Amino acid sequence: VVAFAPKAPTLGGEDIMCIGQSFMALQKDKEALDMFNQAVNKGYKNGEIYFAKGIAETNLEQYTNAETSFRQSLFYMPNRKKVLIELAGCYYKAEQLDSALSTYQKIEKNWGDYYPALVMSCQIMHEMEEYKEALACYYTKLPALKKDKFYYKEALESVMRLEWHTFKNYYKAEVAIKNLMDAFPENYEYNMLLMQLYNFTGNYVDAATQEDYIM
Repeated sequence: VVAFAPKAPTLGGEDIMCIGQSFMALQKDKEALDMFNQAVNKGYKNGEIYFAKGIAETNLEQYTNAETSFRQSLFYMPNRKKVLIELAGCYYKAEQLDSALSTYQKIEKNWGDYYPALVMSCQIMHEMEEYKEALACYYTKLPALKKDKFYYKEALESVMRLEWHTFKNYYKAEVAIKNLMDAFPENYEYNMLLMQLYNFTGNYVDAATQEDYIM
């Protein structure tokens, strides 16, 4: 399909978009963006082409242009989940954390079973050093995240780090590690973390028990 790229000026907008999508499949975002811009300049304007254009611009770190493209996509496809997800990711990569957070919260409100948004809302608060709010956010989301092991693990590890290193609540850190051990019994790194926690808090007997178990 990309062999038709030199003939793009003679083709219709939909065909040019297909060439752009093929370039994207080959991870050639610069060439893809050139095709998308040619299609738009020919008057081919709809939610899908602006969506694809925004993804290419995000990949090329043209975040301001990408935001504009995603906004234009939402004009044609209001409140479309996939567009909001990419817009939130664009904000996050551009380090516009407030905008990323509000967009992820909107996704969470409309699609509560989209687990990445559940975690990202908490993670952004964490990165913004709003530790108390982030910890409460993680705890609130954990029951729902149990349905997805990857994001449950991400959230529970964050809880463990906050309780241990930020709030010095070693008992709750221990509970978080034990929950990780229950969920992922073959990951002995959690046993090692528990051993380290016991040694750190002077609980050497239980630390030795964990060491024996690991060995």
